[in-house]
Amino acid sequence: MSTATVNGVEQKTTKSNKTYWRVNLGGIGWASTFDTKIGKLCEDHKGQDIEVETEKNGDFTNIKSASVARGTSAPAGTRDALIVRQVALKAAVEYANALRPSMTSTTEDIIANAKEFAKWIMAEEEPEPVDPDLPL
Repeated sequence: MSTATVNGVEQKTTKSNKTYWRVNLGGIGWASTFDTKIGKLCEDHKGQDIEVETEKNGDFTNIKSASVARGTSAPAGTRDALIVRQVALKAAVEYANALRPSMTSTTEDIIANAKEFAKWIMAEEEPEPVDPDLPL
């Protein structure tokens, strides 16, 4: 298996009315699957990395299997993703207030920190330590 970013997904129908998915995978190119679970997984993880196994069949690339890549966050719009974003935003605001109580942090600074906290929440390994001397 290799890791690839899902750059795009198209749901298609064959002439015999069978549904399949065309997936644009970074580093691999366009690949197809008739497997509904794989198609939905790719749709749910657009812009994110997945673990994928492909095989060439003439001019076509077929997706044999796919799974969520290690450390990948919950798909945007899901309840879990919303909870992670809320927790990360709250932590970023508290971090800004605790670290620099007399300074005003911009919205962009807080959101950037929230994204880092969200990555940390979803990571399966320890992140790099935060340098407290860096500006927010």
